[in-house]
Amino acid sequence: KTGEVENKIDLDASYFGEGLTLINDKIIQLTWQSNTGFVYNKENMEMERSFVYSQSKEGWGLCNDGTQLYKSDGSAKIWTLDAQTQKEISYVEATTNKTIVTKINELEWVNGFIYANTYQAQKDVVVIINPENGAVEGIVNFAGLRKKVEQIPNLDVLNGIQYHLQ
Repeated sequence: KTGEVENKIDLDASYFGEGLTLINDKIIQLTWQSNTGFVYNKENMEMERSFVYSQSKEGWGLCNDGTQLYKSDGSAKIWTLDAQTQKEISYVEATTNKTIVTKINELEWVNGFIYANTYQAQKDVVVIINPENGAVEGIVNFAGLRKKVEQIPNLDVLNGIQYHLQ
């Protein structure tokens, strides 16, 4: 409620932390190029175990639908992972009627869809992806937003996504 930090743990400097989600009272965290993820206890934030990616090689974004995890790896693929074991089960590729959408980055689960930004893409958009087949069913256009961000000189990319449920 206050925004005050209640607990903090540092990730070992050999890792670059990326996607994070909360499911089944566990915090699941990805690392970018270390092929490793971590599972933490939500209450005390102690690391319970690590896991490795099998087919994907990088960790970018992570979200969940309450049952399973969805992971991006910087490509067009969104991997479905078992929430208990974090093993990759399958994947879909984000596609429009004209192209495959690459550099899928941060993910959020919103009303049955995956919202994703694209890292360093030509356009400042968030794509709305059907998790069953990868179809891009909508686009949120943030054109012009970068120019309005004055706190960061020479902002070169919109990175990250957050959805606030009412």
